[in-house]
Amino acid sequence: MSILSEAVLQYIQNLCIEQAKKLQIENQTQQEYSRQQQQYGQAIREHNYQLAQLNISLSTIDDKLSQMPVVRSFRSGYFRRIKPWVGNNGKNNTTIMISFTK
Repeated sequence: MSILSEAVLQYIQNLCIEQAKKLQIENQTQQEYSRQQQQYGQAIREHNYQLAQLNISLSTIDDKLSQMPVVRSFRSGYFRRIKPWVGNNGKNNTTIMISFTK
């Protein structure tokens, strides 16, 4: 073989190696993009699920609030302190302190 043909052969081999490297990088980039799309889709599904659960909780709270009796005061005032709900056998109790001026 002549020096020229060996140089051409080496050049072609180098081109093939570079092309293979570029193809590998492109494949890795596409795989990373697909992985990120899947993660984004999963995050959206989780977000929608959490919103649905929150809406269910809100509607449950609204139903319970609508079943609570309304207490009216003969004097106007403001709430000074509200103790948290205490559950006992499915019944919720709370204590409300109302302040008013004469």
